[in-house]
Amino acid sequence: MHPFPKKQLDTLLNKYPKSKLVWVQEEPVNMGYWTYLERTYYDHKMELVARKPSASPATGYSKVHQTEQQNIVNAAFKR
Repeated sequence: MHPFPKKQLDTLLNKYPKSKLVWVQEEPVNMGYWTYLERTYYDHKMELVARKPSASPATGYSKVHQTEQQNIVNAAFKR
């Protein structure tokens, strides 16, 4: 999402003033779009749901990956 659609997103979010803004990504915290979003859309409070910081985007173990994936989905819908 570049250039970042700040004006359009602001317009949309203004329709829901009591809503909570949550960014969900499969990648670890230190990867993916989050770091860009944090610098670009800094004037809005936003929560993050993601894997813990890592040097690799996935564990390499299918069962661990599936468990992490399910945890991300569960955490996203609990917000």
